[in-house]
Amino acid sequence: MLKLNYDKTKFNFDELLRECFQAEDLQKIHLNLNEKYFVPDGVPGLGKDTDSHYHKLFYNKLNNGWSELTDAYHGLIKEVIMKYMKVDKLVYQAKPTFRIQYPDGKAISTWHYDGDENHKHPPWEINVQVALTEMKGDLCTWIETVPGLKDYKPMEMDVGELYIFNGNKCLHGNKVNKTGKTRISFDFRVVPYDRYNPKFEKMSATKNQKFLLGEYYDLIDLNKSGE
Repeated sequence: MLKLNYDKTKFNFDELLRECFQAEDLQKIHLNLNEKYFVPDGVPGLGKDTDSHYHKLFYNKLNNGWSELTDAYHGLIKEVIMKYMKVDKLVYQAKPTFRIQYPDGKAISTWHYDGDENHKHPPWEINVQVALTEMKGDLCTWIETVPGLKDYKPMEMDVGELYIFNGNKCLHGNKVNKTGKTRISFDFRVVPYDRYNPKFEKMSATKNQKFLLGEYYDLIDLNKSGE
């Protein structure tokens, strides 16, 4: 796994979220929840860990043309991820996965790797996680350094940092958040274009999308005008 910096003033995801949620402090948004949000642990929680009030606000705005967020997302991929990978053509997750870890809860329900039988992701993906609030201790993702080793290490970050990691093969998950703060992040997957295989037959576990361009994935080609 590798930690990189990004320009948080240029890619101002935290500012956009504060505007969307009408919140001064993203780590305190749980204080405004009028619901008891509970995610079942383990496999029963799959698909139920992204439907709290704030998840719904985020996805509703994203799915209805949130150009500022989309532009920042594409810019981050082009100017940080593609620059680091030294590629000019990249397949990427069309919409980022939005994570919230409320106090006394987890952001995801299972310790898993993305290519397992429950998540079904193709093996050529590379994972990226972007911190939108502080992610340390209970607030971060813990991941093994080598598949099967189970020597879980914290991916600790501040706003303005991201991790590139092998979430497809390495087990990862959360500890219960005992900090009294909310953690927010998003993650997505990228595939070097020469490794993309449109014949992969499985579908995403929660959205039932095929892992194809035009469905789960989109493409950035820096050689084309307008990209």
